[in-house]
Amino acid sequence: YFLAREGKVFMDIYHEIIKNNPSNKTYPKASYLYVSRKATFLPSIDSLEWGELNRFLHQYSTQSINSFLSNLNLPAHEYYEYAFKAGFKDFDRKYTHIEKNEQFRAFIEMLEVRTLFEKHQKQAKALFIQYLDEHQLFENEQVAFVDIGWKGTIQDSIVKAIEKEIK
Repeated sequence: YFLAREGKVFMDIYHEIIKNNPSNKTYPKASYLYVSRKATFLPSIDSLEWGELNRFLHQYSTQSINSFLSNLNLPAHEYYEYAFKAGFKDFDRKYTHIEKNEQFRAFIEMLEVRTLFEKHQKQAKALFIQYLDEHQLFENEQVAFVDIGWKGTIQDSIVKAIEKEIK
C-alpha cells in the first residue's frame, strides 16, 4: 500500500519495475491509499486524554483552539460553545504547551466535549475501517506501507486505528 501524496511516485516506479521485469517474477499487488496525518489521527485515538494526545502534540506543539480542532479533523463549530465556556475568547490565539494551559485543560475535561469527541472519533474510525476494507487491506496476511514520511506518523496511526480489527 502506497500512502498518499509521495506514495504515488513510488507506486508509479513500482509499476514501471513490474512492467519492465525481464525475469517474469511475480510481485505483490499494489494499491494507493488516500490517507494523511489528519485523516488517520482521529481514528487512531482511543479517548480524549493527554496521554493519547501526546503523539499529536509532538507534531503540533503550538495550537489555537481552531487549529487543535482542525488538526484533529473535528467539526469546530460543534465545539465552539464549549470552548467559550472554557474561557477561550479568541479561537485563533496560539498557545504552546497546551497540556499546561488552563483553558485547554478545562475544555478537554468537559463531559460534553468528551461525549462529542467520542461520537466523532467513532464515526471517523468506522469510516476509516470501511475505507481500508474497500481496499482489501484486511484480506492480506502481510501488509507493507510505502511512504516517504520521516517519522512514520501516518503508518503508526493506521496501525493504532486497526489493531483491534486485526487481532
